[in-house]
Amino acid sequence: MTGVEDLRAALALLAPAALPTFDAERAVALRHAHEQVSAAPVRRFVGQWAVFVAIERQPGRAVRLRTLEVRAAETSDLTEARAIAAEIGGIIDAAVAEASIGRGQIAWGVAGNSGAGGARHHAGRPDSR
Repeated sequence: MTGVEDLRAALALLAPAALPTFDAERAVALRHAHEQVSAAPVRRFVGQWAVFVAIERQPGRAVRLRTLEVRAAETSDLTEARAIAAEIGGIIDAAVAEASIGRGQIAWGVAGNSGAGGARHHAGRPDSR
């Protein structure tokens, strides 16, 4: 199996509802790689989904991240927003370390993803925020 197929297999076990998004984003990454004559779009894709899988491997952490994302969207208190952002950052940093990739490989909001920087985990996929 290739790294991408290994990720897809893990995703099928951990978050099968995310498979259509994974497949669509893989197609976009491959198209961009071909257009740019560069492996960078595929590396970003693999990095994003490796972090997503690392988060999903620990259900408590995945639930906590989703809860924090909801709170972040709802709060108007700057102090609370900073605390939430710090905790989200810690979750992402831990997942990046577990996925054994450099933080620079993850370009949240790039390669077809929407939204501002941060965790692209909400709603069962890396790019839905």
